Amino acid sequence: MKKVILFGIAVMAASITISSCKKSDSASIVGKWNLINSIYTSNNVSDTTLATQGEYVDFRTDGKVISYDNNGLADTIYYSVSNGRLYVSQVVGGENDTLQIQSLTSNFLKLYFADPTGDYSYTSNYSR
Repeated sequence: MKKVILFGIAVMAASITISSCKKSDSASIVGKWNLINSIYTSNNVSDTTLATQGEYVDFRTDGKVISYDNNGLADTIYYSVSNGRLYVSQVVGGENDTLQIQSLTSNFLKLYFADPTGDYSYTSNYSR
């Protein structure tokens, strides 16, 4: 379930060691972001999955982000943003993850999650 939530948001995948964070002063994470692709890396091997039409996330002003798959099924979690980090927690179960916002412009969002154990990482790219 955690892998699905991370994929949906960052896929969300959620600790982060990369130091670069490019943001536009006028860009906001709030709104609908269409998933472009997700890159899962484990043991220095990366696997890129292209999104299908209908996969997107909707960051709402009420602190909830809803991720939709291509069948229209939704999953809701809570989020907050601080210092280039996206903090997410499940509505049920209370698991928390931290993702790095590697890029945020008015039409592009790149999120990165590294498993604290170092076993895997996710990068998810979104557009408006």
